[in-house]
Amino acid sequence: MAEKFVDAVPHEQIEWESINWKYHEDVVRRLQARIVKATEEGNWRKVHNLQRLLTHSRSGKLLAVKRVTENEGSKTPGVDKMTWQHPRSKEMAVTLLRPRGYKPQPLRRILIPKSNGKMRPLGIPTMLDRAMQALHLLALDPVAETLADPNSYGFRVGRSCADAIEQCFKLLCGGRDRWILEADIKGCFDHISHDWLLEHIPMERSSITHLSEGFDFLGQNVRAFGNKTITQPSKKNVATFLKKIRTHIIIRGWANYHRHACSKATFDYVDAQIFKCLMWWTKRRHKHDHKNMHWIVDKYFGTCGNQHWRFFGDGTTSKGASQRYWLAQAAHTPIVRHTKVKAIANPYSIDGQKYFAQRRNKRKGKEQMPDTNIYDTQLSFTFGLRTPRPIWGV
Repeated sequence: MAEKFVDAVPHEQIEWESINWKYHEDVVRRLQARIVKATEEGNWRKVHNLQRLLTHSRSGKLLAVKRVTENEGSKTPGVDKMTWQHPRSKEMAVTLLRPRGYKPQPLRRILIPKSNGKMRPLGIPTMLDRAMQALHLLALDPVAETLADPNSYGFRVGRSCADAIEQCFKLLCGGRDRWILEADIKGCFDHISHDWLLEHIPMERSSITHLSEGFDFLGQNVRAFGNKTITQPSKKNVATFLKKIRTHIIIRGWANYHRHACSKATFDYVDAQIFKCLMWWTKRRHKHDHKNMHWIVDKYFGTCGNQHWRFFGDGTTSKGASQRYWLAQAAHTPIVRHTKVKAIANPYSIDGQKYFAQRRNKRKGKEQMPDTNIYDTQLSFTFGLRTPRPIWGV
């Protein structure tokens, strides 16, 4: 009886803007929890039946369309040049998610630059193919999470780079493991044969590194100083960050990413470099105005609370009121030790859903910087170490 209720009426009219998303999310979560339980019991017939029920349900289809139409790539079309931007097109998209007669379309191939200057091919599916993938992911991911390695962190729900770095730190700070194999898989998804991969794993670069020499991992450097292991932002990551700063929210995001490491000295260094660039820009901007330093300091730098020499800009709010906007500083981000996710936690089980909900609620208040007078949408600037030029009112 419950299973028939989940599937709902297949041809009922959908009004996208009045959908009760919480109800449909609860329906999908309950089905995913049942899939996890059946997987743990090894009842694969039941797993298959529940997966089929989920992929045919109205709730699953609605969430799949919602996912692909609200992410960053939703405005990028595939080979059919179609996007689902309007509520009516989203409503129609739900009715197209039928397995019978479905045939995936070719990928739209484009080239995107890599960090080393080379180009990487990227395949863009159509919106329908993306939605079908998202729909089946709802049914397949609970099984993958149940059977996954407890200490793998890539592309997994509720796990992050901070968890991987913390696990690495815990393994290395004990004093037993002191050697690290650094290796990159060469062109795995673009060039390698999957059949050949079963027998060989080609290494583009590989080396054995002692922990006392340190190694870079996910933007951070892990190194042992005597019997003490320390993680801190890597030099390459800091240099890349200083060169690509575009908006003040990037400062906040970068600082929040590194707030779990020994980053205090690095945050001070970054703020000093940004200050030097801004000071250089202000003097260069008024070079022909014959303005002295006192005038420049009064115009661009001020005191925010007990913080001196803060870069600011004067603008207006959406209601037309005048407002002063202060630039964020990395050093104001508190250093907080990251609590690693439990290795056996499953985000789709009943207990796991409660556990991850508690982690999200606990983390909400810690991700905000203490600068209450900062407005991300109003203050924007762009500069590198050599050519700074602020831009206002973005």
